[in-house]
Amino acid sequence: PLHGPGIPGPMQSPAMESCHVHLQLWDEIHRLSEIDFLGRRISRVFLALETNDVAGLDKAKSLYDSTPGFDAQWLDRDQLRRIEPRINSAALGGLLASGNATVDAWAYTRAVADAAVVLGATIIKADVKDIAFAGDRASAVVLDSDRIECDYLIIATGPWIDGPAAWLNLDLPVEPVKGEMLLVRMDDPLLHHDVTWRDSGIYVHCGNEVWLGGTEERCEFNEAVSDQGRTTVMESAARIMPGMERATVIRQIAGLRPVTRDHLPIIGPAPGWKNVFLALGGGRKGMLLGPAMGQAAVDCAARAEELKRARAAG
Repeated sequence: PLHGPGIPGPMQSPAMESCHVHLQLWDEIHRLSEIDFLGRRISRVFLALETNDVAGLDKAKSLYDSTPGFDAQWLDRDQLRRIEPRINSAALGGLLASGNATVDAWAYTRAVADAAVVLGATIIKADVKDIAFAGDRASAVVLDSDRIECDYLIIATGPWIDGPAAWLNLDLPVEPVKGEMLLVRMDDPLLHHDVTWRDSGIYVHCGNEVWLGGTEERCEFNEAVSDQGRTTVMESAARIMPGMERATVIRQIAGLRPVTRDHLPIIGPAPGWKNVFLALGGGRKGMLLGPAMGQAAVDCAARAEELKRARAAG
Protein backbone atom coordinates (compact mmCIF):
# COMPACT_ATOMS: atom_id res chain seq x y z
CA PRO A 1 0.00 0.00 0.00
CA LEU A 2 2.99 2.35 0.09
CA HIS A 3 4.18 2.18 -3.50
CA GLY A 4 2.88 1.98 -7.04
CA PRO A 5 0.93 4.18 -9.47
CA GLY A 6 -1.23 6.68 -7.57
CA ILE A 7 0.23 5.65 -4.19
CA PRO A 8 1.34 7.55 -2.17
CA GLY A 9 -0.94 10.47 -2.89
CA PRO A 10 -4.72 10.67 -2.79
CA MET A 11 -4.99 6.86 -2.58
CA GLN A 12 -2.60 6.40 0.36
CA SER A 13 -5.30 6.42 3.04
CA PRO A 14 -7.77 4.06 1.29
CA ALA A 15 -4.89 1.82 0.22
CA MET A 16 -3.74 1.45 3.81
CA GLU A 17 -7.30 0.91 5.06
CA SER A 18 -7.83 -1.72 2.38
CA CYS A 19 -4.63 -3.51 3.40
CA HIS A 20 -5.83 -3.64 7.02
CA VAL A 21 -9.20 -5.05 5.94
CA HIS A 22 -7.46 -7.81 3.98
CA LEU A 23 -5.40 -8.79 7.01
CA GLN A 24 -8.39 -8.69 9.37
CA LEU A 25 -10.50 -10.93 7.12
CA TRP A 26 -7.92 -13.56 6.18
CA ASP A 27 -8.75 -15.98 8.99
CA GLU A 28 -12.50 -15.67 8.44
CA ILE A 29 -12.22 -16.09 4.65
CA HIS A 30 -10.06 -19.16 5.14
CA ARG A 31 -12.49 -20.62 7.69
CA LEU A 32 -15.53 -20.08 5.49
CA SER A 33 -13.98 -21.15 2.19
CA GLU A 34 -11.54 -23.84 3.41
CA ILE A 35 -9.15 -22.63 0.68
CA ASP A 36 -5.47 -22.00 1.42
CA PHE A 37 -4.65 -18.79 -0.45
CA LEU A 38 -1.07 -18.55 0.93
CA GLY A 39 -1.66 -15.27 2.77
CA ARG A 40 1.43 -14.02 4.58
CA ARG A 41 3.43 -10.92 5.48
CA ILE A 42 6.54 -10.44 3.37
CA SER A 43 9.74 -8.49 3.01
CA ARG A 44 10.89 -6.94 -0.23
CA VAL A 45 14.14 -5.56 -1.58
CA PHE A 46 13.75 -2.55 -3.85
CA LEU A 47 16.93 -2.35 -5.92
CA ALA A 48 18.86 0.71 -7.03
CA LEU A 49 20.53 -0.38 -10.25
CA GLU A 50 21.04 3.17 -11.52
CA THR A 51 21.93 6.42 -9.79
CA ASN A 52 18.51 7.96 -10.39
CA ASP A 53 16.87 5.10 -8.45
CA VAL A 54 18.40 6.24 -5.16
CA ALA A 55 16.34 9.40 -4.60
CA GLY A 56 13.08 7.51 -5.04
CA LEU A 57 14.14 4.84 -2.58
CA ASP A 58 15.19 7.46 -0.02
CA LYS A 59 11.70 8.92 -0.27
CA ALA A 60 10.16 5.46 0.07
CA LYS A 61 12.26 4.77 3.18
CA SER A 62 10.86 7.85 4.89
CA LEU A 63 7.33 6.71 4.10
CA TYR A 64 7.92 3.18 5.40
CA ASP A 65 9.61 4.44 8.56
CA SER A 66 6.73 6.81 9.33
CA THR A 67 3.94 4.24 8.81
CA PRO A 68 2.96 1.99 11.76
CA GLY A 69 3.54 -1.67 10.98
CA PHE A 70 6.05 -0.92 8.24
CA ASP A 71 9.76 -0.22 8.23
CA ALA A 72 12.70 -0.15 5.86
CA GLN A 73 16.47 -0.15 6.02
CA TRP A 74 19.00 0.90 3.41
CA LEU A 75 21.46 -1.79 2.35
CA ASP A 76 24.74 -0.93 0.71
CA ARG A 77 26.20 -3.12 -2.02
CA ASP A 78 28.00 -5.46 0.39
CA GLN A 79 24.98 -5.87 2.68
CA LEU A 80 22.80 -6.55 -0.33
CA ARG A 81 25.10 -9.30 -1.53
CA ARG A 82 25.20 -10.86 1.92
CA ILE A 83 21.44 -11.29 2.16
CA GLU A 84 21.12 -12.49 -1.46
CA PRO A 85 24.35 -13.21 -3.38
CA ARG A 86 22.49 -13.77 -6.66
CA ILE A 87 21.40 -10.12 -6.93
CA ASN A 88 23.12 -8.17 -9.72
CA SER A 89 26.59 -7.24 -8.44
CA ALA A 90 26.30 -3.88 -10.20
CA ALA A 91 23.46 -2.81 -7.87
CA LEU A 92 24.31 0.37 -5.96
CA GLY A 93 22.25 -0.78 -2.98
CA GLY A 94 18.69 -1.50 -2.04
CA LEU A 95 15.86 -0.83 0.35
CA LEU A 96 14.79 -3.81 2.48
CA ALA A 97 11.17 -3.11 3.39
CA SER A 98 8.84 -5.10 5.63
CA GLY A 99 5.15 -4.90 6.41
CA ASN A 100 3.64 -5.75 3.03
CA ALA A 101 1.49 -8.81 2.48
CA THR A 102 0.73 -11.21 -0.34
CA VAL A 103 -1.77 -13.85 -1.42
CA ASP A 104 -2.09 -16.29 -4.28
CA ALA A 105 -4.41 -14.07 -6.31
CA TRP A 106 -6.40 -16.81 -8.05
CA ALA A 107 -6.91 -18.86 -4.87
CA TYR A 108 -7.82 -15.72 -2.90
CA THR A 109 -10.44 -14.67 -5.45
CA ARG A 110 -12.02 -18.13 -5.26
CA ALA A 111 -11.87 -18.06 -1.46
CA VAL A 112 -13.62 -14.68 -1.22
CA ALA A 113 -16.34 -15.85 -3.64
CA ASP A 114 -16.88 -19.13 -1.76
CA ALA A 115 -16.99 -17.32 1.60
CA ALA A 116 -19.59 -14.91 0.21
CA VAL A 117 -21.77 -17.84 -0.88
CA VAL A 118 -21.54 -19.39 2.59
CA LEU A 119 -22.74 -16.06 3.99
CA GLY A 120 -25.77 -16.00 1.66
CA ALA A 121 -24.61 -14.45 -1.61
CA THR A 122 -25.67 -15.94 -4.94
CA ILE A 123 -23.22 -16.00 -7.86
CA ILE A 124 -24.87 -16.11 -11.27
CA LYS A 125 -22.83 -16.88 -14.37
CA ALA A 126 -24.46 -15.25 -17.38
CA ASP A 127 -23.94 -12.68 -20.12
CA VAL A 128 -25.30 -9.25 -19.27
CA LYS A 129 -27.13 -7.84 -22.29
CA ASP A 130 -28.52 -4.55 -20.98
CA ILE A 131 -29.77 -2.55 -18.02
CA ALA A 132 -33.49 -1.80 -17.77
CA PHE A 133 -34.39 1.65 -16.48
CA ALA A 134 -37.42 3.30 -14.95
CA GLY A 135 -36.79 7.00 -15.35
CA ASP A 136 -33.43 7.83 -13.80
CA ARG A 137 -33.20 4.58 -11.89
CA ALA A 138 -31.94 1.15 -12.93
CA SER A 139 -34.75 -1.38 -12.41
CA ALA A 140 -33.15 -4.63 -13.60
CA VAL A 141 -30.08 -6.24 -15.11
CA VAL A 142 -31.02 -8.01 -18.33
CA LEU A 143 -29.22 -11.34 -18.83
CA ASP A 144 -29.03 -13.58 -21.88
CA SER A 145 -31.78 -15.82 -20.48
CA ASP A 146 -33.24 -13.96 -17.49
CA ARG A 147 -33.31 -10.65 -15.66
CA ILE A 148 -32.48 -9.63 -12.10
CA GLU A 149 -34.59 -6.91 -10.50
CA CYS A 150 -32.51 -4.44 -8.49
CA ASP A 151 -32.93 -1.62 -5.99
CA TYR A 152 -29.30 -0.57 -6.42
CA LEU A 153 -26.67 -1.50 -8.96
CA ILE A 154 -22.87 -1.45 -8.64
CA ILE A 155 -20.85 -1.67 -11.86
CA ALA A 156 -17.55 -3.43 -11.17
CA THR A 157 -16.64 -4.92 -14.54
CA GLY A 158 -12.89 -4.38 -14.64
CA PRO A 159 -11.72 -3.33 -18.11
CA TRP A 160 -14.93 -4.55 -19.78
CA ILE A 161 -16.77 -1.22 -19.78
CA ASP A 162 -18.11 -0.85 -23.34
CA GLY A 163 -21.49 -2.31 -22.39
CA PRO A 164 -21.99 -0.31 -19.16
CA ALA A 165 -20.77 2.89 -20.87
CA ALA A 166 -23.33 2.46 -23.66
CA TRP A 167 -26.20 1.47 -21.35
CA LEU A 168 -25.52 4.38 -18.97
CA ASN A 169 -24.61 6.81 -21.79
CA LEU A 170 -21.40 7.72 -19.96
CA ASP A 171 -17.74 8.08 -20.80
CA LEU A 172 -15.98 5.55 -18.57
CA PRO A 173 -12.25 6.16 -19.18
CA VAL A 174 -10.96 2.67 -18.38
CA GLU A 175 -8.79 0.71 -20.78
CA PRO A 176 -7.36 -2.82 -20.68
CA VAL A 177 -3.60 -3.05 -20.17
CA LYS A 178 -2.18 -6.55 -20.50
CA GLY A 179 0.41 -7.81 -18.05
CA GLU A 180 2.28 -11.10 -18.39
CA MET A 181 3.97 -13.16 -15.67
CA LEU A 182 6.02 -16.33 -15.52
CA LEU A 183 6.00 -18.91 -12.73
CA VAL A 184 9.49 -20.41 -12.63
CA ARG A 185 11.46 -22.85 -10.51
CA MET A 186 14.79 -21.51 -9.26
CA ASP A 187 17.85 -23.46 -8.27
CA ASP A 188 18.58 -23.71 -4.55
CA PRO A 189 18.98 -21.91 -2.22
CA LEU A 190 15.45 -20.61 -1.63
CA LEU A 191 14.72 -16.93 -2.15
CA HIS A 192 13.68 -15.32 1.15
CA HIS A 193 12.70 -11.83 -0.05
CA ASP A 194 10.82 -10.46 -3.04
CA VAL A 195 13.29 -8.48 -5.16
CA THR A 196 12.10 -5.71 -7.47
CA TRP A 197 13.52 -3.01 -9.68
CA ARG A 198 11.09 -0.33 -10.85
CA ASP A 199 8.13 -2.19 -12.41
CA SER A 200 9.89 -5.56 -12.69
CA GLY A 201 10.14 -8.10 -9.93
CA ILE A 202 10.85 -11.58 -8.62
CA TYR A 203 8.18 -12.62 -6.13
CA VAL A 204 8.39 -15.58 -3.74
CA HIS A 205 5.53 -18.02 -4.34
CA CYS A 206 6.01 -21.42 -2.71
CA GLY A 207 9.20 -23.36 -2.04
CA ASN A 208 11.68 -22.59 -4.79
CA GLU A 209 8.95 -21.36 -7.14
CA VAL A 210 8.82 -17.62 -7.86
CA TRP A 211 6.72 -15.35 -10.06
CA LEU A 212 8.47 -13.06 -12.52
CA GLY A 213 6.59 -10.03 -13.76
CA GLY A 214 6.66 -6.52 -15.03
CA THR A 215 5.12 -6.10 -18.49
CA GLU A 216 2.51 -3.59 -19.65
CA GLU A 217 1.04 -3.73 -23.14
CA ARG A 218 -1.88 -1.85 -24.64
CA CYS A 219 -3.39 -4.38 -27.03
CA GLU A 220 -7.16 -4.01 -26.55
CA PHE A 221 -8.62 -7.27 -25.18
CA ASN A 222 -5.91 -9.64 -26.35
CA GLU A 223 -5.32 -11.88 -23.32
CA ALA A 224 -3.05 -14.36 -25.09
CA VAL A 225 0.43 -15.02 -23.72
CA SER A 226 3.21 -14.07 -26.11
CA ASP A 227 6.81 -14.95 -26.90
CA GLN A 228 7.65 -11.25 -26.64
CA GLY A 229 6.10 -11.06 -23.18
CA ARG A 230 8.09 -14.10 -22.07
CA THR A 231 11.31 -12.61 -23.41
CA THR A 232 10.67 -9.24 -21.77
CA VAL A 233 9.91 -10.79 -18.39
CA MET A 234 12.99 -13.01 -18.53
CA GLU A 235 15.27 -10.14 -19.57
CA SER A 236 13.95 -7.93 -16.76
CA ALA A 237 14.39 -10.70 -14.20
CA ALA A 238 17.93 -11.35 -15.43
CA ARG A 239 18.71 -7.66 -14.93
CA ILE A 240 17.76 -8.14 -11.28
CA MET A 241 19.40 -11.57 -10.89
CA PRO A 242 21.79 -12.63 -13.66
CA GLY A 243 21.27 -16.26 -14.56
CA MET A 244 17.52 -16.12 -13.97
CA GLU A 245 16.96 -16.90 -17.64
CA ARG A 246 18.11 -20.45 -16.85
CA ALA A 247 15.23 -21.00 -14.42
CA THR A 248 12.66 -23.62 -15.41
CA VAL A 249 9.43 -22.05 -16.65
CA ILE A 250 6.39 -23.78 -15.16
CA ARG A 251 3.61 -21.51 -16.38
CA GLN A 252 3.06 -18.31 -18.33
CA ILE A 253 -0.06 -16.24 -17.71
CA ALA A 254 -1.55 -13.00 -18.98
CA GLY A 255 -4.29 -10.80 -17.61
CA LEU A 256 -5.96 -7.48 -18.32
CA ARG A 257 -5.67 -4.66 -15.79
CA PRO A 258 -8.38 -1.94 -15.81
CA VAL A 259 -6.33 1.26 -16.01
CA THR A 260 -7.61 4.85 -15.94
CA ARG A 261 -5.89 7.86 -17.48
CA ASP A 262 -4.63 9.15 -14.13
CA HIS A 263 -4.13 5.69 -12.52
CA LEU A 264 -6.76 6.52 -9.91
CA PRO A 265 -9.93 4.40 -9.55
CA ILE A 266 -13.42 5.60 -10.38
CA ILE A 267 -15.67 5.12 -7.34
CA GLY A 268 -19.05 6.66 -6.61
CA PRO A 269 -22.43 7.52 -8.14
CA ALA A 270 -22.81 7.16 -11.90
CA PRO A 271 -23.63 10.70 -13.12
CA GLY A 272 -27.27 11.06 -14.10
CA TRP A 273 -28.51 7.92 -12.36
CA LYS A 274 -30.06 7.76 -8.88
CA ASN A 275 -29.19 4.17 -7.93
CA VAL A 276 -26.18 3.18 -10.04
CA PHE A 277 -22.66 3.25 -8.60
CA LEU A 278 -19.21 2.63 -10.07
CA ALA A 279 -16.22 0.71 -8.74
CA LEU A 280 -13.76 0.68 -11.63
CA GLY A 281 -10.09 1.15 -12.50
CA GLY A 282 -8.07 -0.62 -9.80
CA GLY A 283 -5.20 -1.00 -12.29
CA ARG A 284 -2.11 -2.73 -10.93
CA LYS A 285 -3.52 -2.27 -7.42
CA GLY A 286 -6.83 -4.03 -7.97
CA MET A 287 -6.19 -6.85 -5.50
CA LEU A 288 -5.07 -4.41 -2.81
CA LEU A 289 -7.85 -1.88 -3.37
CA GLY A 290 -10.72 -4.36 -3.77
CA PRO A 291 -12.03 -4.11 -0.18
CA ALA A 292 -11.85 -0.30 -0.09
CA MET A 293 -13.50 0.09 -3.50
CA GLY A 294 -16.24 -2.39 -2.65
CA GLN A 295 -16.94 -0.82 0.73
CA ALA A 296 -17.01 2.69 -0.73
CA ALA A 297 -19.51 1.67 -3.43
CA VAL A 298 -21.73 -0.09 -0.88
CA ASP A 299 -21.55 2.93 1.44
CA CYS A 300 -22.71 5.15 -1.44
CA ALA A 301 -25.70 2.86 -2.03
CA ALA A 302 -26.52 2.80 1.69
CA ARG A 303 -26.47 6.61 1.87
CA ALA A 304 -28.74 6.80 -1.18
CA GLU A 305 -31.19 4.44 0.52
CA GLU A 306 -31.15 6.54 3.69
CA LEU A 307 -31.92 9.68 1.69
CA LYS A 308 -34.70 7.90 -0.16
CA ARG A 309 -36.32 6.79 3.11
CA ALA A 310 -35.91 10.24 4.65
CA ARG A 311 -37.71 11.83 1.71
CA ALA A 312 -40.48 9.21 1.88
CA ALA A 313 -40.94 9.96 5.58
CA GLY A 314 -41.50 13.61 4.80
